[in-house]
Amino acid sequence: MPNEIRKIEFSNPELQAALVSYCLRHNIHFPDAFINRINVEWQGETTATIVFADREPDSDSRTVVLQRAEIAAALIDYVHANHMPLPHYGEKVLEPFGDGIALLVHYAWGEIGT
Repeated sequence: MPNEIRKIEFSNPELQAALVSYCLRHNIHFPDAFINRINVEWQGETTATIVFADREPDSDSRTVVLQRAEIAAALIDYVHANHMPLPHYGEKVLEPFGDGIALLVHYAWGEIGT
């Protein structure tokens, strides 16, 4: 049976929107500050760190760190919220894409429901 591989690419702003939405739905506390940047670490365990800008220039940055499973869940929720079809049974993998992230979905059509 045929295999399907889809690559869904998320820009940095889309990644940020997905992660923020995930955090809000799961009651993950944010500091009262603007988001400065999102850092995705690919060495070892994949993590996404939301770095918040501080109101005072000399203070340390505040962060929220999400693990690979949380990143994947955030992206899957983002896809569903935007009414994009996504196979439920497909194997899902994250990979770097520019300044964002890509979600690869591998679906073996002969293995439907297994």
